[in-house]
Amino acid sequence: MLNGKTILVTGGTGSFGNAFTQYVLDHYDVKKIIIYSRDEYKQFIMSNKFKKYGDKLRFFIGDVRDRERLYRAFDGVDYVVHAAALKQVPACEYNPMEAVKTNINGAMNIVDAALDCGVKRVVALSTDKAVNPINLYGGTKLVSDKLFIAANAYAGAKNVCFSIVRYGNVAGSRGSVIPFFRNLVENGEKALPITDYRMTRFWISLDEGVQLVIKALSEAKGGETFISKIPSFKITDLAQAILPGCEMPEVGIREGEKLHEIMVTREDSMMTYEYEKHFIVYPHFEWWDDSKIQAGGKRVEQGFEYSSGTNTEWLSVEQIQEMESFVSDYNMMIRKIGDLSDSVDETYAKKLKTEISARETALKQIGITLQRDGTLLLDKTVFQTVKPEAVQKIFGDKSTLSNRVQVLASGVKSNCRKQAAALSATSYTTSGNYSRYASDSNQTRQTGSRYNAKG
Repeated sequence: MLNGKTILVTGGTGSFGNAFTQYVLDHYDVKKIIIYSRDEYKQFIMSNKFKKYGDKLRFFIGDVRDRERLYRAFDGVDYVVHAAALKQVPACEYNPMEAVKTNINGAMNIVDAALDCGVKRVVALSTDKAVNPINLYGGTKLVSDKLFIAANAYAGAKNVCFSIVRYGNVAGSRGSVIPFFRNLVENGEKALPITDYRMTRFWISLDEGVQLVIKALSEAKGGETFISKIPSFKITDLAQAILPGCEMPEVGIREGEKLHEIMVTREDSMMTYEYEKHFIVYPHFEWWDDSKIQAGGKRVEQGFEYSSGTNTEWLSVEQIQEMESFVSDYNMMIRKIGDLSDSVDETYAKKLKTEISARETALKQIGITLQRDGTLLLDKTVFQTVKPEAVQKIFGDKSTLSNRVQVLASGVKSNCRKQAAALSATSYTTSGNYSRYASDSNQTRQTGSRYNAKG
């Protein structure tokens, strides 16, 4: 689908932009990816990160507020992923007109440029805060969503479609609660502040977010809002997962903050269809043709609401720890080894991939799939349903995958120490705990739950 295409990503130097670019370069033979953003330093960092793909990457310094610059950047573009936004709630509250200029006026500029420049598909990133918004950020994103949906109505005979993907809390993204908590821990704090003990949030990884955008690019007919089925977590459980046993002073809910997040409202339920791994909210307008509704879905009951507080899938403290451990850290190590391009490290990379390949079927059964680039993708929906015995076979004792990765990671660590320029370039630090799956929990805690390949 993306082979031979030119893709432009607004806000492309952010967390999502980096993950999306990596995924597309690993899985498709695109003609070009254009990174459009305001920050020259972040573009410099990103260009170095992807230097081996230099022939496929272009970097445009520009602001979505700048209509003329957008038109220049959109020349020859097939697909647009709109990720640029002012998204920090307090910053938007304090600088309301700046939020309007970027999130609303910028969205309109994207729509106009796409219509006038022959773009085929536009996918805009939304947020749960756009649903029943109580803060300015959510309000501006609601307007933005409406603009992209309505754009399908006045596209006329032009072959272009606009769709939306709606996320929950993106694990580890800039400004999210996870790096906030981690920063406190790294600075020696023994307590993690909780705004309200009742607070819940949706959880989605960057990889899952990228997958949802890819789905929208390939399947959208125009006007749909794609929403992944994802688990919820309690903020208190997240704090305990990051710093077990920590104190959790309740500091009071912030202005513009909700106790629970909603991704599908009761009002939207009339046009919401449920699929195996996602929901789609279809447009409720005269111009929408019901024949465009994808097969395989079932309309939700009227009055259905998809809320983090009433979700049927939940992450426990243990599951959050596991979520943040093996898959994410393994992927980081594989990618960093690739960046080093050292023959010894490449040998370790091959050995790591061999260990994974040998267990590919078993890993798939618990929701972990091997990608073409050697990284792993975790399906939390599958993982939550598997029996502990299935996980034990893979991670349960020192003879299984946990130990093998630890051994190889130690080799990477040793080699990194021999490379002065790469002392901090390769990192594989896992804080997850697989002891509940082990026959000998003490042994597993020693050999299977922590790996370190930090130079």
